[in-house]
Amino acid sequence: MDDENEKKIDNEVKTEEAKGTDGENRVLSPWAARFFDEVAVSDIKEEPKEAQESSENSGENPPEEEKPSEEQREVSEETVSEIPDEEEAEDGDKVKLNFLSLFLAFAVVIIVTVFVTFLVARGMYKKETKIYKSSSVCFDDKKLDADKVAKFQEILDFVRANYYKDYDINDMIEGAIEGMVSSLEDPYGGYYAPGNMDSYTSFVEGSYTGVGFSVSACEEGLLVTEVFEGSPAEKAGFVAGDVITRINGKAAAELSTEELSAILKVEGTAIKIKAVKADGSVLDAEVVTEKIIPQSVEYRELRSGIKYIEIKQFIKDTSKEFKAAVDKAAEAGAKGIIIDLRNNPGGYADEATAVADIILPEGTIATSRDRNDKILTEIKSDKNEITVPVVILVNQNSASASELVTGAFRDFKKGEIVGVHTYGKALSQINRVFDKDGSGIVLSYSRYFTPSGECIDGVGIEPTVKVELAEEYKNTMPLEIPEGQDLQLNKAIEIIEGGND
Repeated sequence: MDDENEKKIDNEVKTEEAKGTDGENRVLSPWAARFFDEVAVSDIKEEPKEAQESSENSGENPPEEEKPSEEQREVSEETVSEIPDEEEAEDGDKVKLNFLSLFLAFAVVIIVTVFVTFLVARGMYKKETKIYKSSSVCFDDKKLDADKVAKFQEILDFVRANYYKDYDINDMIEGAIEGMVSSLEDPYGGYYAPGNMDSYTSFVEGSYTGVGFSVSACEEGLLVTEVFEGSPAEKAGFVAGDVITRINGKAAAELSTEELSAILKVEGTAIKIKAVKADGSVLDAEVVTEKIIPQSVEYRELRSGIKYIEIKQFIKDTSKEFKAAVDKAAEAGAKGIIIDLRNNPGGYADEATAVADIILPEGTIATSRDRNDKILTEIKSDKNEITVPVVILVNQNSASASELVTGAFRDFKKGEIVGVHTYGKALSQINRVFDKDGSGIVLSYSRYFTPSGECIDGVGIEPTVKVELAEEYKNTMPLEIPEGQDLQLNKAIEIIEGGND
């Protein structure tokens, strides 16, 4: 009975707690009952001590709360049942908001990281940072012997530890570079030490430092054989035939080739030159040296309407100069043209092929191949050509680009080739200059083949008409050979005259 009374009292308390403010009774669900149990306990725990003491001291029992009606209980149940749904919705919104914030933050971090990485990489590439210009060397070759690399380092260490004199490690590195390139045994390539690459560049360009005339030794001093157009020498009044007697106060006849070169090789140097002219007058002039790029094409008119064109070297604008000479010959009604390639060491291949294009009809002039025999370039000519008889002169010093022209001329059967066997060079070079110290490297990187598919490197070209010069003129420049003594030129004239008969 006591247990039943306690349960009854307990239910009555819960009913009273669920009574609404409007006095209506509400029915509580079991969940709501538990909810209000917790609230009631919380309220009891937070009841002020004074109230508890007052209640205890008075000895009075707390007033009995009114029981909620059935209607009040139903309303309370509906109200309370809505609470979890609202809280769950708020929690869901918070989760979505937090996820979006994390996603955006993560995206920003990725973007910033990519951007910074790009800037760093760009700076390393453009500014050549220490990672690029490091003291390490990379050997990217499957055939590399790691023991040799280790030996290289050990030798450096051995020298550093034991050599009896002070030394410059940079000189050793220069020596190692020179030895490395020399080991290739490239007959036309090599390493040019700091300050020496200019000599190669000047050779290829056909340029030099001087005053702009050619000379040959004579009894009185130096005979001027040619004065280049627009040069300091021409502006000072020098002409072919003048005899230079003194240079900077010294007798010209007593100056060695090395002494003369030392005087002329420095650009911007003022030189005092004294010369005697053909009429006996004396010319005293001060001439300042400069970089000279002489004309590479010489044009002359010979007998019987035959025109003579000498190509000294294939340098910049050679093809333009040659075209101008050919046009001049055509305007003059040329009966034939002699093209002189004797002592022509070569030069730019593109200038040589442009000259060949002017001479030859449509077809393949030459092809170039790499070390794997892959075709790099195939050079063709158009249908325009020289229509009058043409003879080419060659000798043992005709090389490289001049042989490219001669080989195509031979394979096209365009005309006769007069002279002696050519040098035999059909390798093309590529170079790199290091401006910081004036050093550089030259490498042969391709072979040239004639239209018939022959590579004449190391072989040369045999002339169709072999004619040798007298021994004293074998290495003489064509224009310096006395008139009537140039047997090769005489034969070329004879061939054209005979063809026109």
